Amino acid sequence: MRKSIIFIKKNYCTYDGKKYDFNEFRELSGLLTSNIKVVILQEELFVSHFENSVRRCKLCGFVDSKIRNDFPQNGDILYDFEKKGNVISIYSIKGSKRVEKVVEKAINIEIKPIQFIIKDALMKIVRDNNRNFKALIKYDTCYYYVSFRDRLYHDGFVSENKHIVEEKLLKKGDLEGIYVDDNTVDIISDNNKSKAKKVNIGEFINENIYEKQRFHSRKIF
Repeated sequence: MRKSIIFIKKNYCTYDGKKYDFNEFRELSGLLTSNIKVVILQEELFVSHFENSVRRCKLCGFVDSKIRNDFPQNGDILYDFEKKGNVISIYSIKGSKRVEKVVEKAINIEIKPIQFIIKDALMKIVRDNNRNFKALIKYDTCYYYVSFRDRLYHDGFVSENKHIVEEKLLKKGDLEGIYVDDNTVDIISDNNKSKAKKVNIGEFINENIYEKQRFHSRKIF
């Protein structure tokens, strides 16, 4: 079945190259298939890591408890989690209310923050023995900084403003070996005096748009 791909931004969404206000969903819904892929743009991705040897059969209960007690509950947060070894990572990102409007009539739904698409793309570039790495990528109108430790997402930020990006990078300190693209290489070389690794990541991002990584709210879609 053909998959409808929608890009969710802060104030509107785009489908098939056309911009739609969230109040125009009736017009958009008639164009969509029941198989929908949502890509979240312009939002910060947050993560908390927990060391715990909980068994797989009790993992969902552990995560649900952590979400209820340790994460903000405003009805607009999407969550996902993964477990590698004894480390449980719980991710959160804004956008639940906007996503719910778009996927109201869908049967099969996949939700991916752009940060995870960037991660999937980087995994095709980064050497297997490089477990700690970072990147500054411009996608659409925004700059995305992402960093990974032991190949797990560690932190990042999002901004459309180049000067804000420069200020935040200066506070980060060591950016040696950071991955950059054509749109961000000048920021690193001009302001941080660090040796960056330039990659053509845009092509890999487009290839990875269909890779699996599902987010969910506490309501299961």
